[in-house]
Amino acid sequence: MSIATKDLHVKIDPNLYDKIRTLSFSERKSISDIVREGLEQYFNIKSQKNKDLELLLEEDDENRILEILQKNEIIPWSDVKKGYNLK
Repeated sequence: MSIATKDLHVKIDPNLYDKIRTLSFSERKSISDIVREGLEQYFNIKSQKNKDLELLLEEDDENRILEILQKNEIIPWSDVKKGYNLK
């Protein structure tokens, strides 16, 4: 059984294409696999940043919010769990 896919035509910079092609060759993966993995990683990172932003918005302590924003610090989920005794 194959997984349903959609075709996507994307124009990219020639230098980026050369990097993808080189990586594809060195990892013995198709260019499509390399691009797909890159997009998955991108969205995983974005998803985590959105979760971190939600945590920031839930923070009640105004001084802590200002401290986080000044340092451009995002609270790791593990620290939040420890701070609120969550599992």
